[in-house]
Formats: sequence, C-alpha cells, structure tokens
Amino acid sequence: EITRPSMGSEDFSYYLQKVKGSFFRLGTGKSEKGAAEYWHSSRYDVDESALSVGAGFMAYLAYCYLNLADSSN
Repeated sequence: EITRPSMGSEDFSYYLQKVKGSFFRLGTGKSEKGAAEYWHSSRYDVDESALSVGAGFMAYLAYCYLNLADSSN
C-alpha cells in the first residue's frame, strides 16, 4: 500500500535513450515503525530482508533473459 504517492524522478531514463535497459524500485522501508524516514535521511533504516527479494528478482530476470537468448539460437 502506498501511503504517499511519489512523482520521484530518476536520471536513469537518459541512459535508456541510448541503450536497452529497465528500472524498478525495491521497497526497503520498515512500515511497522510508523512514519518512515526518506532514503537520503541519516535515520533511514533499511529492511534488509528486502535485499534477498531484490536479488532473487534480478537473478530471475537474468535467468529468463539467458533462456530467451538460448532458445533463439
């Protein structure tokens, strides 16, 4: 659930004008603490359990990409 929508911007879109790529956000805030600090705050506390989710997702994307490349040969 998104409690505060964000219109956040990212310079990564400029890279995508030159090369193929993708971008996703991985939620790493700890919602049980109430009002979470923002990413660039010195008080931001990362939920480290989200890191394995992100790593797993990126590994899955690599696996799919490699299988797609392999099946096209």
